[in-house]
Amino acid sequence: MHSRLSRALAVVVGPFLLISACSATDDAEDPIRFEHIHGLDINPADDRLYVATHTGTYRLEDDGVPTRMGGHRDDFMGFRVVGPNKFIASGHPATSDRPNPMGFIQSQDGGKTWEARSLEGRSDLHAIDAHATGTITAIDSTRNAVIQSDDQGRTWRDSWRRTHLIDIAAMPRSPRAFVATRTDGIVTIVDGARERVVDDAPALTYVDGTTDGTLAGLDTEGRVWVSLDAHGWAPAGGSVKGVPAAISVRGGTWYAATSQGIYSSSDRGGSWKLLLT
Repeated sequence: MHSRLSRALAVVVGPFLLISACSATDDAEDPIRFEHIHGLDINPADDRLYVATHTGTYRLEDDGVPTRMGGHRDDFMGFRVVGPNKFIASGHPATSDRPNPMGFIQSQDGGKTWEARSLEGRSDLHAIDAHATGTITAIDSTRNAVIQSDDQGRTWRDSWRRTHLIDIAAMPRSPRAFVATRTDGIVTIVDGARERVVDDAPALTYVDGTTDGTLAGLDTEGRVWVSLDAHGWAPAGGSVKGVPAAISVRGGTWYAATSQGIYSSSDRGGSWKLLLT
C-alpha cells in the first residue's frame, strides 16, 4: 500500500494560483498571484478566511476579493489563527535586511503587523498548530524535528525527530499529542515519547481538527477523510481537484486549497465548490 502512495506523495508541492479578481490591496494589484499557498484559517474577529502564501497573507472579503494584509510580501509558512485577530506563523522575509528564516512570529492585529517571538534566524516552521491547553506544536524543517512550546512560543523543546514530514494537527482531546503526515504515505500519532503508526490509514497530506474534536484530512488524490480518534478514517464523501496544499475545518464552513484553487464545503466535507481559481 505505502509504496504506491509514496509515489503519489512525491508530487505534493505548494500550488501557484492566479486569482482572477481585482484587489483592494495597498498596491492595487490586478490580478493577484497566490504563489504557493501555505495555510488557511478563519479569523473569529470577522469570520473571514485568511490565506497565507509565498507573497503575503490575504483576507477574502465578502465579495470574494483578496486583500493583502499590511502590504507584507513575506513568505508566510506554518500559518495559524489562535484567537480573534491573533495569528502565529513562520517563513522567510521578502527583503534581505531582516533575519532569515523569520522563526516564530506573531500578529495581534489580524496580520497587519508582525513581531518576532523566538527562533529568529534559526528555524523555519513549515506547520504550526495550537492545542486547546495552549501548547503550540510546530514542524521545524531546519532541524527535521517537531518542537513544542508551553509559553506561547517564547521557549521550545524537542518533541520528535523525523524527516519528510508534511503536516501536523493537534489531537483535540489531548494536551500535547498530535497527528503527523509523512511523504512516505504513513500517518503517525505522537504522544510524548510514544509514536504509533496508524495502520491502513489513507495517504493523508494536510490535516486539521474541528472544535468539536473531529479530525479531517486531504489524501494525495484530493479525497477528504474524517476521524474521531485519528486511528480509524472514513471518507467524508467529497473531494477537490489539484495537488493538495492546505485544509481548514475549524469553522462552520470547511476550506481546502490545491493547485487548482480554493474550495469550500458547507456539509463537513461531503461536497465541495470552487471558491477561487
